[in-house]
Amino acid sequence: MSRISKPIRAFPVSPATAHGVSLGIGLAVLLVCWSGLAEDRAEGTKAASAPRAFIDRLRPAPRDGGFAMDDYWIGTGGDIVHGEDGRYHLITSRFSKAYPFYPFWLTNYELVRAVSDRPEGPYRFAEVLGNDRAGAANAGKGTSRYSSAIQRHGDQWILFYTETTHTHAIPSPEQAVSSGSQDLPAAREAHANQRIGLATAPAITGPWTFREEPILSPRPGHWDSYLVCNPAPCLLEDGSCLLIYKSIGFIGDTMRLGVARAEHWEGRYERVTDEPIFEFRADQPVEDPFLWRNGEGFEILLRDWLGNITGEIKAGVHGFSDDGVHWMLSDHPKAWSKTIRWDDGTRTTMHDV
Repeated sequence: MSRISKPIRAFPVSPATAHGVSLGIGLAVLLVCWSGLAEDRAEGTKAASAPRAFIDRLRPAPRDGGFAMDDYWIGTGGDIVHGEDGRYHLITSRFSKAYPFYPFWLTNYELVRAVSDRPEGPYRFAEVLGNDRAGAANAGKGTSRYSSAIQRHGDQWILFYTETTHTHAIPSPEQAVSSGSQDLPAAREAHANQRIGLATAPAITGPWTFREEPILSPRPGHWDSYLVCNPAPCLLEDGSCLLIYKSIGFIGDTMRLGVARAEHWEGRYERVTDEPIFEFRADQPVEDPFLWRNGEGFEILLRDWLGNITGEIKAGVHGFSDDGVHWMLSDHPKAWSKTIRWDDGTRTTMHDV
C-alpha cells in the first residue's frame, strides 16, 4: 500500500546543477501538483487505496523560479517557510565557487536566508546566518554548516542543521585550484566530525541563537558510529520532535537512515531503535531525507544515491510510515527525476556536481 498526502510544513527541496550553473532548488520537487489528490477524492476514491504516484503530481517547474547565486555553490537541504512578514523565506547553504565543490563542501559551507514574494521564487539572497561561528565548542576551529531544516513551534523558529569542525587551515582559492586539494586534511577531519545542531530565533529574520553543543552525535559501537548529518525533523503539536538522520559506521559504509525522538524539541534526543529504518541492501545507499506528517501518519522523501531503488541515479524516493519508526516504500517509489520539465515545454537533465 502506498500513500500520498500534502506536506504540512514546507515544500520539499533538493540541490540541482545544470550545465555548470547552480540552480539551488529542485523546482520540479518544489512544485508538487496536489490537485490530483482532490480529483481522486472527487471520484470517490481514497488516497491511501488508489493514489497517484508522487512523481505524477509534479507540475512543470517555472523557468524564473528557484534560487541561484552565480558565484556560489548552493547546498543540499533547506526549507521554505511563510514568514511573519507575509513573504516566503528559504533557509539553505552556500560557499564560493572560487573553490572546487569537492572537497570544500565539507569545510566552507555557511547557512543563508533568501526571500521571495512567491513560494516558487525567484528567491533573493538576504543574509548569512550565524556567520560569527561563536561558541566555546568551536573556539579555534573552522566550522561549516549545511543540510538545514526549519520548523516553528509557538513563538519560536527552530533550525536544525549539520555542523562540522576542523583544526586545519583552508588553502586560498588559488592554492586549492592549483593543487587539486582532493586529499585535504581539513576535509578529512570535517567528514568525521559531522553532527546535528540546533538554533532558535523569535522571528524568521532573527536574531539566531546557535547552541554550542550538538543535539545528536554518533554512537560508538553501533551502525551510526562515524557521523550523523542530514536532519529531517517533524515537530508535533505537543512540542515533541521526531528526527530522521543519516549516518555510516565507517568510511565506505552504506549510507543509512536512523530515527531519534525528543519529548520536547529542545532535547534530549534519543534513538527510538538501535537499527536503521528501511531494510535497504548494501548497494542502496540513501541520503537527504525530508519528513512530514500527513494527518494519518508520516511520509518521507529520500535521494537514491546509486539509482538501485528507482532505476535513476540520485532520483527521489517516496516512503510512508504509521508511526515514524517502521517504514515502507510506496508501490511506485520514484518521487522525482533529475530530468526537469519546465513550464516553457523544454526539459533539462541536471548534472551531478
